Amino acid sequence: MAVLDIIGTDGMTRTSHNEHWSRRNGPGFREVWKGPPDRAQTFYETYINSSQIDDVDLDIDGGVGVVTITTSEATINGGTVNTEELNVIWEMTGNDLYKDIMQHQTFSKYIVGGAAIAQKELQQVIIEFEKGNIEFTPAAGVPTLLRDIRQTGQTQYVRSVPILRKTIQVSSRSVTASSWLGVDRAHTLKGNQGEAEDTWYGPNPPTELIGRIDQMAEADDAKKQWLKRAPQTRQVGRHDFSEIQEWWFAKAWSETFYGGTNEDGNP
Repeated sequence: MAVLDIIGTDGMTRTSHNEHWSRRNGPGFREVWKGPPDRAQTFYETYINSSQIDDVDLDIDGGVGVVTITTSEATINGGTVNTEELNVIWEMTGNDLYKDIMQHQTFSKYIVGGAAIAQKELQQVIIEFEKGNIEFTPAAGVPTLLRDIRQTGQTQYVRSVPILRKTIQVSSRSVTASSWLGVDRAHTLKGNQGEAEDTWYGPNPPTELIGRIDQMAEADDAKKQWLKRAPQTRQVGRHDFSEIQEWWFAKAWSETFYGGTNEDGNP
């Protein structure tokens, strides 16, 4: 018969050590210690406000004191460190991106080569016209359209930007954290379109969310359409934090500025 390994300290004996999981904190460990009421009270008080645990409970019933210690994402008395993102929350939200009207496809094709000079001169003429300094009748077509839009006071237009956000709630002891790797670079959605595993830092949301993304008219899994933004850390409790990572969508992120897809029309 094997000899039992009895763990005890200062009059308290550990009677159970169980692994647990919760939606709020993910995986962790729960220990139950028993001993005389006065020892249990002292044992309980030593763990109050301890940064090494998440919860401690004291139950004194008759001649027995029971202390229950709960710890998430940490090593306690033989437990293992949690490095898995089991309590991740994904969401797709939106933001407004304001762009200069000259970036609109109606006008952008006029800002290359000799046309770029003509368009720049046209804009300057329109500005002088708006100030009342000159009389101006632009040519039909795009020049007239540009003048009419400018006369309404519009110099920008708005586009909705889908944002993928991943949030992980962790304790101060967690080894799981957001990363700066790949920030300000464009990535594919699922990392399986030519990006090496060790250089892909794009989003990998659940299948249900990918289905909704694929419904977007401009979405293309083969292109680097998701720009990784700086990670955020937000304290949500005395010892709890939210690690937040975002990726912003665009039909095409510049190859020069963001490492976007190498293709014609995307310098």
